Amino acid sequence: MKAFRIFIQSIGWLTLMVSINSHAQTHTLSGNFSLPNGVSSTQSDVIFRIYTLTSTGEAGEFGTGPATVATISQGSRSTFYSLNLQNSTSTVPGQPANYAPFKLGFECLQGCNVDLQTTTQGFWKPAAGVVDSTRAEVFPANSSDLAINITLGNADFFTGSVLFPGGLVAQGGEAITLTITGSSFNNPPVFERQFTAATGQTAWPFMLGLPRINGIGGWNIKLRCSACDQQILPGAQYPTTAAGDPMTLDIALQRFFVKFQNATDLSMTFLAADPASAPAETMLGALFLLLEED
Repeated sequence: MKAFRIFIQSIGWLTLMVSINSHAQTHTLSGNFSLPNGVSSTQSDVIFRIYTLTSTGEAGEFGTGPATVATISQGSRSTFYSLNLQNSTSTVPGQPANYAPFKLGFECLQGCNVDLQTTTQGFWKPAAGVVDSTRAEVFPANSSDLAINITLGNADFFTGSVLFPGGLVAQGGEAITLTITGSSFNNPPVFERQFTAATGQTAWPFMLGLPRINGIGGWNIKLRCSACDQQILPGAQYPTTAAGDPMTLDIALQRFFVKFQNATDLSMTFLAADPASAPAETMLGALFLLLEED
């Protein structure tokens, strides 16, 4: 009888563990990740990070989710990716699995350049292609494996450097945000790159390939620097020429970048309050203020 009771208990524990595992399972997201039609990575391997932003349960709020790295080999135009989506948070037998809806994004880590001419970051929306985060598809959660193919598009390329003015160096921890916004009267697309400064750093190179969107007239660029030296003027700063510099605080004077064209070798230097390193327009603005006070 004792042996029989032990046998029955073992069966019970086994049944419980199977039930728990069936509710705590993962499910897989996979598919082909491809460069635009007619484009192949002929120069070198191209490496992308493919990631998810999962719903937190709050309306419109998404947090960091699972990610993977996908490498398109030299001479190829596609690769296969796979990742395990958010685990179920339920381990109670009989309670349904709790999978989080998600957005699917990507960013280029290595190998993207103007010659490749492909989008370097964004989110996937099957009906539209590559979009910004506000337009990203929210894929429903379920307990089945999902197959989603991603095909990148041709891009408007922006390359160059963000710089501190002469004499200023980063102390470490400064947050620099480069924002490129499509010109549209209603809900313009917005793409950003963020840099965290290392001690002694004075320049931050960037390369962004943005989707060629028909519903906009072109692009506008702005910079912000948070936790920066007090000499760097606060607020948004805008390039005024096709080369970037000089920058301005006046949004009405910003340079408009035409769509379906590349803007390469931009040099954008933050305006500073120090007259020795500030561009002429900053010094003239200060002079006008003094004259007005008189």
